Amino acid sequence: MSESSKQYSKQNTQDPKHIRGGEKKVMKKSLSAILAASMAFSMFASAAFAAEDTKTTEQKFQEMKTAGIFQGYPDGKSHLEETMTRAEFAKALAALLGLEDDAAAAKVYSDVAANHWAIGEIGALTAEEIMNGTGAGKFGPKVNVSIEQLAKIVVGAMGLEPKEDAEVEGKTSAWATGYVAAAVESGLITKVEDYTVLATRGNLVDASYTVYSKGQISVKSTKVVDAKNIEVTFSDDEVVKKELAEPLKVGVATKVEVEHKGAKYTVEVTLAELTAEAKAAGAKKIEVKFNQAVDTAKAKFEVKRGSSAVTVSKATFSDDKMTATLELDSKIVVGDYTVTVKEVSETALTSTFKGEAEKLTALEFVGEKLAVTDNTYSQASISYKITNQYKEDVTKQYGGSVTWTPSKGTVKSNVNGKLTIGFNANDNIKYVVGEQVSIAGIHSSGLTVSQVLSVGSEAMVETVTVKELYHPEKKGLTTSSNYSEFVLLIEAKDQYGNIMNAKDVNDDVLFMANNPAIFNIAQGSAKDDQGANKDTVGIPLVNPVGNMRLDGTNTITFISKAFTKTTKFDVEVTKGATLHNFTLENPSSVAANDGTIRIPFSATDANGGTITKYDDLNGKVSLSSSAGTFVMKKDFATGNAYLEWSVPAQGRYTLTAVPNTSFQPSTIFIDVQATAVPTTVEGVKDFDVNIMFTGANQTFDITKDNIVVKDQYQRNVDLNAAFFANYEVELVNVDSSADFNGYGKITSATGAGSKITLTANAAASDKIAIKLINTSGAQDVTVSTREITVSTVAQSNLSNYSVNDIGKIYYENLADVKVVAKNIYGDTVTIPATAYNISAVAPLTVNGGKLDATAFTFNQNEDTKKAKFTVTFNDGTVAPITKELEVTNVAPVAKTVEFKSAAGYAGDNYVITAPTTIDSIDDLLNAVTIKDQYGKVITNPAVNAQISTVNKVQGSNLAFQVGGNNATFGAASAINVTGATAGDTFNVQFIVGGEFQFTVQVKVQ
Repeated sequence: MSESSKQYSKQNTQDPKHIRGGEKKVMKKSLSAILAASMAFSMFASAAFAAEDTKTTEQKFQEMKTAGIFQGYPDGKSHLEETMTRAEFAKALAALLGLEDDAAAAKVYSDVAANHWAIGEIGALTAEEIMNGTGAGKFGPKVNVSIEQLAKIVVGAMGLEPKEDAEVEGKTSAWATGYVAAAVESGLITKVEDYTVLATRGNLVDASYTVYSKGQISVKSTKVVDAKNIEVTFSDDEVVKKELAEPLKVGVATKVEVEHKGAKYTVEVTLAELTAEAKAAGAKKIEVKFNQAVDTAKAKFEVKRGSSAVTVSKATFSDDKMTATLELDSKIVVGDYTVTVKEVSETALTSTFKGEAEKLTALEFVGEKLAVTDNTYSQASISYKITNQYKEDVTKQYGGSVTWTPSKGTVKSNVNGKLTIGFNANDNIKYVVGEQVSIAGIHSSGLTVSQVLSVGSEAMVETVTVKELYHPEKKGLTTSSNYSEFVLLIEAKDQYGNIMNAKDVNDDVLFMANNPAIFNIAQGSAKDDQGANKDTVGIPLVNPVGNMRLDGTNTITFISKAFTKTTKFDVEVTKGATLHNFTLENPSSVAANDGTIRIPFSATDANGGTITKYDDLNGKVSLSSSAGTFVMKKDFATGNAYLEWSVPAQGRYTLTAVPNTSFQPSTIFIDVQATAVPTTVEGVKDFDVNIMFTGANQTFDITKDNIVVKDQYQRNVDLNAAFFANYEVELVNVDSSADFNGYGKITSATGAGSKITLTANAAASDKIAIKLINTSGAQDVTVSTREITVSTVAQSNLSNYSVNDIGKIYYENLADVKVVAKNIYGDTVTIPATAYNISAVAPLTVNGGKLDATAFTFNQNEDTKKAKFTVTFNDGTVAPITKELEVTNVAPVAKTVEFKSAAGYAGDNYVITAPTTIDSIDDLLNAVTIKDQYGKVITNPAVNAQISTVNKVQGSNLAFQVGGNNATFGAASAINVTGATAGDTFNVQFIVGGEFQFTVQVKVQ
């Protein structure tokens, strides 16, 4: 024994605590449990463990010291270099194995006194036959232990067998070779040149730690992923995934063997019945959690609120296929929601939850600095954020309802979560960098924020982060892509952490593509309102110049002009997909001899990728039919291809498509039905059936556009001139007494005959039968009548009056005001404009019953102002209602196009049907409605037109005269069309205001 050991033994002759911890054993495991966990250990070589074990001997000592196996010397050190006696070894090993003291078993040794400090441990190891005496009835408690003796003891403790006829590199006694070989192979001891030398405390720690660590790992939990996969989590927090050879059966407990760190464990798992639990996860999101992974390709979701269906626009699964996020078309409101999941199990899964209305929960500033907006220091801005109960950022939706009060200056703008305050240019007041400005905000919901902000220098874009390469249909980028459909979505922030807009990015950031031959981006092309939610700054990609398109990696570089910070983003472009399969599908709609129908199809490349674009399919498929014209056309709204078939007479026909690459034909058979005829009245649309009664001779109109008529195939019938050539609609009172006057017939598509005016002289209701009449036989069409109830409601039966939210209007536009109330049954009742008056706070005025903002003026850098108006009811019994709207000087620009039918031209989904006598392309505007960003119709828009392609289907003498192929609508040089005959088609590209573009296909008939 070394001098330090001798000194310590003199001080602690009863219990050397450097060997075991405390007055009480911490570990109380049975030896059988330790050995059971260790038995499999003998089956594996030490290499597996040596690779995992990176701890030093000192680290192992400290870990086991914490666990109560060892304790240091009085000087606080471990002294791993010291040798050890058999008594010291027995003390540590018994503690390691968690053995109970057994002093009686040590009485067989004459050299172990009854009061020996290790008698209990020596006896316990003797009873378990792990350590025995040295011979002649002696244990040798003061005898030092050699490495090969240590090997024999720990091999026995681990339940291993000595390796017979083994060879060991290093010196061993003949009796010890097999034990040393087993200990080295199992990682219990390390290789040394001489195993006969005395072991150190470090050797004991290394060997003990292997036993210790094996005894510490146990199964923590099991998880059934699905019928063929489980996951087992161990006490060391590592997870083992196991794929089963045979699938689990529902409700049947099954034992499965898993392997972890060289040991085998048997776990018992049970496959539960598949369940789904739904909850609201956002204002328009539902989260559906399954108790096991599901087949995501099969899963179909249905959502209902009460008995009303809720549209699911998108379903996204987590990587583990156990959670689905459903995105809804509408917000979740108060009510009971039921989610049904079909086709993932034999029976449909359902889950219900209680919906609640969206609530705003936080209004806060982003950062603590007010950044001056330019070098005049007359204005400063800061970003803020509003979140709802789901922690969603809803600033853009609700930020306009915050009233801001700064301690210095006034509010100049409040747009998309960016508040700007300041002074007018002639105020001669400036902000000073470092000064403190207090800003308080109150949202109409009651949320408040108040903060003292420090003024900082001018805000400039400091960092740019690329969020994703966005495509609305989530398509990959290939050499055959239309690059303008792809947008790099970015987030730009100033030096204070405020989010910057597209103008800031264009002003402050240089961006470029390193290989324009792949694709390009244009400096200064950043735009606001990009991405799926129209709330992100985006930079559109630009097609490369020329016809050559290269695949490869294109690096986009962003450089902050003010801070010279650089961001790079690599975009991978793969080779374009080649059409491989093209399959025709039967149409879901009835084919009848009354025009054309679309034939659905699926097209894929060699890798199974879907191909939908007209530009990718045009000229690559041969189409034929046994009768009628079968062609591929372009949907100008989406750029996708569609197949159109002109339906022949009643009968059975074949349609065939053959891709020019694989030459594998696809054929379908279609039964054409009889020509469609109007058969039923479905009801009314866009008509208020409940109207407040305002007094005698009150009138209201029911027009032909309010009537819904269907044919025998349940398709909507257009009530145009062709319809009224053979049919008319009659409105008849079917009550016992007629409360309204003026019943009659709608007999034409235009003029006085296109509507019926009813007159009410009292608060009452009439049940009205709407009849479809065939004028050729002057008879009602069989089963054609639909009944509706129209009511004029007394004001005494109304409550809950409200005025529509107008939102933001352009100062040159007029805004409509609509007032409604609820009757005693909770139905919405329209309040006629004659029942109330509108007053406005200047400069907002009222013009012809509409709000007029033309008197507003705006200061420099100011683009919005708020205005209030009040609705006052004539009889004075209803409290006035005051509303607020925003007025902006941001000029309206064309944003959307809608199609309609009027004056001989019929528009639908970017296709305009025109007569053969097209006097001017200008006439096509009869079928087009163009709206601005505020939803207002643009009258007399500045539209340019260009004839892009001409398809003379029947070889007619179609020609364009006056002004070539370009003209301005409404101008004398508008393009005239001559020689048009039925079947001719041509495409016209409209350019509105020099920026908004759309293309239509004109069909002459």
